[in-house]
Amino acid sequence: MRKALIMLLALPCLYTACKKDPVRVIDSAYNPDLSLSKFADPTNFTNPYFPLESEKIYKYENQTTAGLEKGEILISTDTKIVQNITCAVVHDRVWLNDILIEDTYDWFAQDNDGNVWYFGEDVKNYNSDGSFLDKDGSWEAGVGSAKAGIIMLANPIVGSKYREEYLFNEAEDEAEIVATGATVTTPAGTFTNCIKTRNFTALEPDIEENKWYAPKFGLVKTLKIPDNETDVLVKTEGGYQVDITLAKFSTPTNLTNQYMVFPVGKKYIYQQVTPDGTERIEIARLGNKVVMGINCIVVKDVVTLNGIKIEETWDWYAQDNEGNIWYFGEDVDNFDHTTGAFEDHHGSWEAGVNGGLPGLIMPATPQVGDQIREEYLWGEAEDEAEVLQTGIMGLVTPYATFDNCIKTRNFTRLSLGDSFKIYAKGVGSVKEINEDGEELLLIDIQ
Repeated sequence: MRKALIMLLALPCLYTACKKDPVRVIDSAYNPDLSLSKFADPTNFTNPYFPLESEKIYKYENQTTAGLEKGEILISTDTKIVQNITCAVVHDRVWLNDILIEDTYDWFAQDNDGNVWYFGEDVKNYNSDGSFLDKDGSWEAGVGSAKAGIIMLANPIVGSKYREEYLFNEAEDEAEIVATGATVTTPAGTFTNCIKTRNFTALEPDIEENKWYAPKFGLVKTLKIPDNETDVLVKTEGGYQVDITLAKFSTPTNLTNQYMVFPVGKKYIYQQVTPDGTERIEIARLGNKVVMGINCIVVKDVVTLNGIKIEETWDWYAQDNEGNIWYFGEDVDNFDHTTGAFEDHHGSWEAGVNGGLPGLIMPATPQVGDQIREEYLWGEAEDEAEVLQTGIMGLVTPYATFDNCIKTRNFTRLSLGDSFKIYAKGVGSVKEINEDGEELLLIDIQ
């Protein structure tokens, strides 16, 4: 079949006019274990080199001898069951000189280890005049002798080789990791820490490709050898997007939202008892920081466990003209829980840096059913919340009893379990319940 050169995040290229060799024999040793138990959450993609972010569009271009080839990849919200595994559906279309020549649906799933598997594709090929040609190249794992392959390893290491698909004499793409830590520049930007693969097939032994994948983006560049044609990512659209303009933040440090209150000169103190001991959190508003051109307030959190500092964080918030509070990131210092020695900055992120985007941390008027994304950096900061209750009365904490509270359910696709937060009007957060049922309570305001 003719598989277009413009591919999603490395959609397998099956090359032109596959050569079927009657001398070769089926690789009976290739028999991947696709047990259902190994795919607990198959459409939750956390592999940074294959980030199938729902409703995001990737656009590629490739100047070929036949003309300008354009590709558009949509990460749809649809799923398909293949070999009892729920797969994400990716819609891949290719145009040559603005005429549609291929329309494909590909099926992917991630296993528990983080490997992303390719389960097949439904292909429609078209002639250069736009008329339907055939469905050459279509295949589905489990149908006939077709077998799924790994499209992206959980831990790409130089020298690793793997089959991306397997249907003897029809779909035999393979790949090898040849480099890590590469830097690639395309019209979409400059990407660091990329991996590079060598892609090949026994069906076309004289043809190879090199592909570069960037963390949080996926495929950003393809070089076809020996034709020396280059397919590059030119832009992305859709997915999680926010419109942050200066005009919407006239007085961003003047917080009037009654459920996110950070008064100057006040310190909020929280405490909870955990299996490891007593955890105490002190929160205070400091100065300001400009993020994405928006002047944000800085809120410092200091967390201690049994008197030892284990975390120190600077969070950045701003209020828009409607009264919504936005979260623009955090600078995190983590410390050893026993010695108090500095460990790392894990958890740090900033809106506008490396794909980070601000999130809505508190609506101006919270309503039951409101669902909000509190932060966004793919694979690292993806907290979300849902307003469960409003008008809660008589909530008791060691500091005081509060009325007119709201309750949220807080969650992230990056980990299991929900937590819950309760905010009191005119005060802010007064109680949190984590996934283990441990309660963090407001004990004092100084």
